[in-house]
Amino acid sequence: MPTFTHICSLNYFVFIRCVISYRL
Repeated sequence: MPTFTHICSLNYFVFIRCVISYRL
């Protein structure tokens, strides 16, 4: 999902949450 990845990369905190969600 390029859009999801793009949104994550827009904000550091959002990126962290994305990573956490992905690892969970």
